[in-house]
Amino acid sequence: MNVINIFFPTENLRNYYVKKVFNLKEMMQDENFQYLSIPGIKSIKFKSKYKKTSGYWVKIELNDESAGKLIKNKIYDIIPHFWIEQHVFFPMKLIPQREMEELWIQKYNLINEGTDSDAWKNFLKEGKNHFKEGRIDIAKAVFMCIYKNNPFFLKKYKRYYVFEDLAYAYEEKGELYKKYSMFESSS
Repeated sequence: MNVINIFFPTENLRNYYVKKVFNLKEMMQDENFQYLSIPGIKSIKFKSKYKKTSGYWVKIELNDESAGKLIKNKIYDIIPHFWIEQHVFFPMKLIPQREMEELWIQKYNLINEGTDSDAWKNFLKEGKNHFKEGRIDIAKAVFMCIYKNNPFFLKKYKRYYVFEDLAYAYEEKGELYKKYSMFESSS
């Protein structure tokens, strides 16, 4: 049995690609997918999180028959590779800021999404997850990327508190120079 987990930054993108891959005229609700008979497919499930990454995930279980292999090839042909499970960018260690920003912008489709899109909300959740897991420098990179590309997103609902949380975390680690440099770069 083959299982493919696919990330999408928004519900609209997930629905678009699922309809395209399975040639559906309209989107089915999650609970209706289990009753839908598609050759080569054992099951299709929607998830909101997979391996600590929030988003609009689709878990597809394929049969081992030839129809399953055709669907798998179609998935790899239609869906961008950077949204397929093993290629989804989720840094566990710090790499250059510019490189991370480019990969996040690609992952969340931020160039094409509006400033109030679910993609930004999922991106913020990723930053909070890095912060919670102790990857403070990566969390800072997420928050700075959001600040640089969509500052009003942080202003809305007073989400800018994340910078205060970062400052306290750096102070707790004894890295006051990072605390102050963070405020200089966000001014």
